[in-house]
Amino acid sequence: MTNQTTELNIDISGDAMERVRSGYPLIAHLEPDHAIETFDERQPPYRTSIALPYVVRRGNAVWGFSGPSILSHSLGQGIYGLNAFGFTNIGPFYAILSYTSSMDALSQQTVAIRLIPIASLRKFSFQTAPQSTLVWHSKDRPDTAALGNAVDGGAMLSACVEIDDDVAMTARVAAAYCRLNGSGFELRTHLELFPAFALASDGLLTEITARNPDLMNASVRTARPFHLNDSVLSTFLCAASDGTFYSVADIPAARRQRYHQMTVRTTA
Repeated sequence: MTNQTTELNIDISGDAMERVRSGYPLIAHLEPDHAIETFDERQPPYRTSIALPYVVRRGNAVWGFSGPSILSHSLGQGIYGLNAFGFTNIGPFYAILSYTSSMDALSQQTVAIRLIPIASLRKFSFQTAPQSTLVWHSKDRPDTAALGNAVDGGAMLSACVEIDDDVAMTARVAAAYCRLNGSGFELRTHLELFPAFALASDGLLTEITARNPDLMNASVRTARPFHLNDSVLSTFLCAASDGTFYSVADIPAARRQRYHQMTVRTTA
């Protein structure tokens, strides 16, 4: 969807989609319409970029999440909690997730979400991270030299785990453990949260259409935000070069699954 008047473009296709499939993180470029929506009312009109290092994809439906990097507060009054942004190509809206901590939301299995019309912004577009180098691909499983060199050089890493032909997740790597005998590695991604609807876009679109249809109309700039609570999933994965991984849900049962494909890249 592109709106030429206000320069809104949520499209991720062609080369951009191939880069997402290859494990590139996303960046959201935006300029709020100060008369309608602003992330900080104390600022004069501005533009900004928001890093989206956590990317969830089912088919060609993509969500990019910031993680809870924004401290919700009012100077002189107090701190309210953490906000995370989510931007998507499935419809003309974006998400703000609110919670006090990742562990609290994970234990409660729910998160509060506001869906806001993308038309409340003056400008919006996606970009894939410009500086990213592939250091490991599961098709070249025995060769871990480039990954080891990246770890030795202190590079920041991002892993894209393709769980099956249809579902993949990209997340920042918290730690990568390279075995000294060169036999392989294991990595663990950061634990951040995303709403379960990121993997069930059809159901979300059906609910919005039924309860707040204006939000699906890209030309309605003042559509009401759509408030909902959704169950949460975690970006945490422990994945190894032997083709196996486990998630938070697998920990109690000590269960490992097999991934379809994994890539590891350096990130800026």
